[in-house]
Amino acid sequence: MGGNMEKGFSAIQSMFNPVSVAVIGASDNPGKLGSHVMRSLTEGKYPGRIYPVNPGKGEMFGMKTYPSLLQIPETVDLSVIVLPAEQVPKTLIECGEKGVKGIVLITAGFREIEDQKGKALQSEVTKLADQFGIKIIGPNTFGIVNLHLPLNASFTPEFSWVDKGGISLVSQSGGMSHLIAFLSLQNRVGLSKIIGLGNRCNVDFPEAVEYLIRDSQTKVIAMYLKGSISQRD
Repeated sequence: MGGNMEKGFSAIQSMFNPVSVAVIGASDNPGKLGSHVMRSLTEGKYPGRIYPVNPGKGEMFGMKTYPSLLQIPETVDLSVIVLPAEQVPKTLIECGEKGVKGIVLITAGFREIEDQKGKALQSEVTKLADQFGIKIIGPNTFGIVNLHLPLNASFTPEFSWVDKGGISLVSQSGGMSHLIAFLSLQNRVGLSKIIGLGNRCNVDFPEAVEYLIRDSQTKVIAMYLKGSISQRD
């Protein structure tokens, strides 16, 4: 396997097994997605360090809150971004400067909207990520889950209730992922990883499947595709 592919695999592996997670756009307002992400991490009993980032708060969920990613004194493996789309390029540059390995980009307003600005913005974000060697799940995604760590880096705290097992799900559809996860919960079928690919900046089905093939906790890979296998520009 080539050096670039190995680096890509290593970055994705770090995303699913991070020592630390920053939530950029964290909130304690229960009506905001940033609050749901914080709940997913805390209620899901993520064992690593969590760094909420919000310039308007000093503390939330009993944790010190930082005004920016760059002011976090420790290293950050994974950033979960829940900010307006126009703020994402600047934030991605900060992630690159910070040495972040992976990003879960929950933010919508990119290629999925009927506006060329969204497509151009996603192209800009993808180029920046590739420049810094950062892997992105998303944008326009619910997030990712590793039930074995456990890590629930999504806006759905209920994913943490699913039993851990050997089946990993990769999906283009957030709705289908939620349906399958809740059916798994109802029928006590254990899952390993849940991956919502979203608009697929630089992590698409091939990268996700390659990671899961090499993941010792994954015995079965399930995929849900809505359209073409790749939509990259």
